[in-house]
Amino acid sequence: LFTDSGQLPQGQIALRDVYSAYIYDNTLYVLEINGDILRRALEKDAEYFNQVSAGALPADPKGFVAANARDYNWDIYTGVDYTIDISKPVGQRVTRLQFKGKDVAPDQKFRIAINNYRASGGGGFAMFKEGTRVWASTSEIRDLMANWVQAKGTIDPAAINVRNFTLLPDVYTKYFGAAPAAGG
Repeated sequence: LFTDSGQLPQGQIALRDVYSAYIYDNTLYVLEINGDILRRALEKDAEYFNQVSAGALPADPKGFVAANARDYNWDIYTGVDYTIDISKPVGQRVTRLQFKGKDVAPDQKFRIAINNYRASGGGGFAMFKEGTRVWASTSEIRDLMANWVQAKGTIDPAAINVRNFTLLPDVYTKYFGAAPAAGG
């Protein structure tokens, strides 16, 4: 979703709901990258946040988001497990990166699904231009999403919202009362 307030409604989902969740006409690519590219992308992603101290979190959660951050440049990666510690300086925030329970090696190969904007280095993610495109869709991502929603019928958020990353310090407890449960 391209804003922190984006959401799909509970109940019947219309085509306009899917299109409002993904407003751009991006297409989908599959890139082959290595662990080094993945780690650098996650470090770039972590620039979304200001550096904060666990004992001095801002009163408002928007206070730990960097002033120049754009919501569409905060990506969440699935299929890997990782920790971002925003008490650390930019470039040193990814403190854990694992695939199938093992640390990711710099030369380890991955295939990732990514939009054409990000694959071309959009948002300052130039490292993805080092990857190799192995597939490109001919349909826009929002159409692929709409087709998926229609084929799926009923969508259970708990089945698709997998918690595979940790953000430190624990901002969830401070602002929302508890850290989200695994899988939710």
